[in-house]
Parts: sequence; structure tokens; C-alpha cells
Amino acid sequence: MKKTLILAAFVSALIVSAFGGTTASAATAKEDDYNAYIVATGAECLTEYYTQIGDGNATVTFDLQWRSADGYFGVVAGDSKKLGKLSEMTDYMLFGDKVISSKTLDVNTDVFEAGYTYRVKFDAKNGAWTVDKKGICESADSFASVLTVANSFTSSDTVGLACYTKDEKSATAVIDNLFITNNSGKYEYVKNAFSRRNTIKDGRMKILATNALSGEKSLLGNAYIQNSWLCNVRFVAENGEILSSQKVSGYGTATAPVAPEKEGYTFKCWNESPTGIITDSVFYPIYEEKATEPDESSSESESIVESTDSVSSAASSGSEKPSSGGCGGSVASVSVLSVAAVVASIAIGRKRRK
Repeated sequence: MKKTLILAAFVSALIVSAFGGTTASAATAKEDDYNAYIVATGAECLTEYYTQIGDGNATVTFDLQWRSADGYFGVVAGDSKKLGKLSEMTDYMLFGDKVISSKTLDVNTDVFEAGYTYRVKFDAKNGAWTVDKKGICESADSFASVLTVANSFTSSDTVGLACYTKDEKSATAVIDNLFITNNSGKYEYVKNAFSRRNTIKDGRMKILATNALSGEKSLLGNAYIQNSWLCNVRFVAENGEILSSQKVSGYGTATAPVAPEKEGYTFKCWNESPTGIITDSVFYPIYEEKATEPDESSSESESIVESTDSVSSAASSGSEKPSSGGCGGSVASVSVLSVAAVVASIAIGRKRRK
């Protein structure tokens, strides 16, 4: 009954907080979070979202929030004058139901899965591309290698992302938190969180939509910041206190606050991952009970008691009434010796009769 009342109280608090209940003073309202859409529609449409960097060495990091099931998404590099026409482009990797690339790859499956942060390193000096990924909400040291492939250029003035469609269906990628730096990370070319203070072309980013076969410009592709579809998101404590309130663009990721401490428990996770949000959402913390460490002194005492009891039990097995007063061990020894003496005397007596 008590557990039922506690659960009911928590659910009630959650409902109140989600639908306009009192907001605690500790709640924080975050700036609206938008995303960028890269879209290609119509047959043979190629949309490239890129920047020019100078020497071909750069690291591109971005959150891939969502991808359409149709079409292709990937990365491009090389000579900016050759962009837009696949037959002339020297370095590109586009992934969908198969791989379309200027390179020979060891993989033939899609490596760009939504819900991850990707780090693509273009290294013209050492002639290699590397692709690493981690969960969007994971720390930077969680990156794991996905792909390494040789590039075909020794210098390049372009790095970027692209969507491509071969048929009438559209290809769309939703990205966030785009960072482009040199490979040491010391120089920053692009830093775009796609917030209300950003534009799609921050960091001298450019958009080129073409027919991938002819290279002619197309009106069917584009890249833009999506700010019209926003989801209301709240993070709520067990007592109904609103910890954070924010608006997140469709398919976006909410920024989770620090979960409140709970005595005797450890914060495990939020009830759901705050990624790929497509509707108004409420998140609440999940806790697990802390493991209690055994008391060593208590264990030793119990061990001694068990040992003493065992000795007493073994000793008293030779007599009907075990001795009291803590002398069980001595009395038992005497009892055992007495029994042995009796058995020996009987045996001697029988031998004499014979």
C-alpha cells in the first residue's frame, strides 16, 4: 500500500510539472535548439554543404540526428572547382542502400547511422581519411574507429557533407553542432550550433545543389536551419521539481541537467535517451540502490561465533547433556576419552575370557 501511494504521488507530480504545474526556482530555461537540414530531391540531385580550407587537412565533427530511409549521405573533399559532378569529383563517400564512392572501400554497408556524433579526419599529408563515432550524449573519449581509407589527393581546398538521390525520392540528413578545425584542433574554421544566433553559412560554409550527372545547378537541393518545428522538453525530479525546460528542434537532442542526488542511491540514467526528439517530452531520473559494503569486524565476529558453535556441537555429541558455562570444549574431550577407555576395557576383558 505504501509503495502504491509513493508511486501515485510521483506520477501526480510528473503530470503537474509536464502540463503547466508550478516551476521550482532551480529550473533552468535553455535557449531554443535548432538543427540544420541537408536536402536533395528529384533524380540525380546532389546537395553539398562545404567550406574551403586551403591545404586539405581538416577534422569535421557533427551530430547526425536523423536520416531519411531513402537516398545517400556522406562526405566530400578535393578540388572545389570539380564539385557538383560525380564523374569529375576525386574524393567522396556516399552511403545508402549501397556505397557510392570514388574510393575502393573495405565496407559495403552504411557507416553513417543516426543518433551518433561523427568525427571525420581528412589528412592530405598522410593520404588518409578516418571516420570515428560515439553516442551523441557520450564523452569525447568514447570515439571509436569506424573506417579508414586512403585519399587520392595530396592537397585539397574543400571538405564537407552531402546528400544525394538517384531517383525521385528525397534524401535528407539532419545535423547539429558542426565543427571544422585543423587536425591539431588549434585552429577553428567552422563552429555552428545552429541556434537562433547562427546562419547556415557561418564559417564561410557554402551550399551547392547540382545534377550529379551533368554538374548543372539545381533548384531541388538546399541546406537550411530548421526552426519552425520545436518540441517542448522538461527534465523533472522525483518530487515534481522542474530541473530544466527547453525547446528542441524536431529530431534534435535535449541538454540534460545534472540529476539531483538521492541518499542511498546512485543516478543511473534518464528514463529515455534525450536524442531524436519528435514530440513534447518529459524526462525523469532513474536511480539504483547503492551496494552496501560488508562490515569486516562484524564478519570476523560471526566467523568466530560459528567456529565456536561448531566445536561445541562436535564436542557435545558424545554426551546427552552438553555442559554450560563456556567449557564445552574441555568437557567434550574428557567425554570422548572416557568412552574410549570404556571401549578399550571391554575389549581387554573379552580377550582374557578367551
